[in-house]
Amino acid sequence: MLFDTHAHLNDEKFVEDLPQVVERAVQAGVTRVGNIGFDVPS
Repeated sequence: MLFDTHAHLNDEKFVEDLPQVVERAVQAGVTRVGNIGFDVPS
């Protein structure tokens, strides 16, 4: 099991390809992701 402990998947650079990014992580064996915020709203 792999756990990405520090992701920023809410960053605008992922808006267009987030499903593909997640799928690549799954294919690489990632089973959990900690999506870390980087500003007050997130």
